[in-house]
Amino acid sequence: MSLGQAVILAIVQGLTEFIPVSSSAHLALVPWALGWGEPNVAFDVMLHFGTVLSLIAYFRGDMGPLVLGFGRGMVALPTHAGRARLRSDTTAHLALLLVAGCVPTAILGFSLHDQFERFFHERSWIAVFLILTGIWLVMVQRLESGDKTADNTRLLDALWVGFAQGVAIAPGISRSGATIGTALLTGMDRRFAPRFAFLLSIPAILGATAAKLPEMLADSGGHAVGAWSLVVGVMAAAVSGYLAILLVMRWVREGRLSRFAYYCWALAAAVLIALALGAGSPA
Repeated sequence: MSLGQAVILAIVQGLTEFIPVSSSAHLALVPWALGWGEPNVAFDVMLHFGTVLSLIAYFRGDMGPLVLGFGRGMVALPTHAGRARLRSDTTAHLALLLVAGCVPTAILGFSLHDQFERFFHERSWIAVFLILTGIWLVMVQRLESGDKTADNTRLLDALWVGFAQGVAIAPGISRSGATIGTALLTGMDRRFAPRFAFLLSIPAILGATAAKLPEMLADSGGHAVGAWSLVVGVMAAAVSGYLAILLVMRWVREGRLSRFAYYCWALAAAVLIALALGAGSPA
């Protein structure tokens, strides 16, 4: 894979990881459409590392307090009085909400990984999932902004968002669209919903990346990517991802996410037409 191809895929990954159009769908479709072949696992791992860097950079002010808040929450949680104090400790409550949201994500990720993995090579299914993502974006666009913030969001709300994130391992189901939409559905306001969804994606992306490390070390499959392309790819994914986070945070507040439904439908239609015309996978 050339440096130019690596940069293009990295920018695609950074943007589509947070814009609700499914990064996994794009990483499966772009090489197929352009005849590049699939990059190796190391490149995929490093691109996801780049998007995690963009999240950490954007939420850099939250990282330390959340870790400390989690510690306070674990100390306070066992007692009834402790739970009362915990709800008044916003950061500790948010930290435990994020932990709770990781549970259904991890369960679905491990139990359904093999089933969803095969969809990466079945482009008709990717198109179907893109259509569903578009429908979902239109549906949640119609929701009124709730009033839940880090103070009054329930553990059940966090579990639902985590469940949506687990379902989004299917290529074509947008992680950001699924989680932000579900957060809005539970009553979170339009400022807190994307913040919670993006914070929840940090452990999810790190976990998915760690799960691929054995495969990366085994150096199995895909087209090799040079060290310089890996470095530039991480930087491009991080920068484009940071820009995408800025945009999506604003678009959610303004209620403008449904516009991406039309993009998802157009991309799905293009894939189905290409398949109907006999387009095959590149050698």
